[in-house]
Formats: sequence, C-alpha cells, structure tokens
Amino acid sequence: MQSEGDVAPVCICFSGLTEYEMPDKDFIVMEVEGLCVGGSGVNGSKDIGYVLFMRGTKGTEKNHFWWIREHLLIPFVHDIRLKYD
Repeated sequence: MQSEGDVAPVCICFSGLTEYEMPDKDFIVMEVEGLCVGGSGVNGSKDIGYVLFMRGTKGTEKNHFWWIREHLLIPFVHDIRLKYD
C-alpha cells in the first residue's frame, strides 16, 4: 500500500515575546486558512494551519507544548489510526 503522505497541521511558533509586544496574554493562537501543504494558489487547500505567539515568561513553554499535544498531535494520530488501522 502506498502512503498518501499524511501531514499534521502546520504550526509556526513565535516565542520569547515581551509584555510590551503581548500586553494582554501569555499565549495566543491564530488559525490561518490555507496555511498547509498545497494551500497556495488558485484552488489551493483551505485546511487550517496555526500560528502561536508566546511571551518569554515562565510556564508559557509548557502551555505551548500542551496546546500542540491536545489540539494537533493527538487528533492527528487518532485520525491516522482510523484511516489505516
């Protein structure tokens, strides 16, 4: 069986931001339509990718990894298992 090249959603992280740059929150998630493999050009994919912004404060890195695990990694693995198992 040939693999289709399954890929988890794209996630770009900007870390180490200051309170001046992010005055209200330690961690912000933005959904971006088309931020995915094959997402550019006419009739490109409309799948969602993510951009994460994080302050450089203690504990923010832990929130970052928790968010990726819960919202990207586990759902991706679950979907792949259903697809190929």
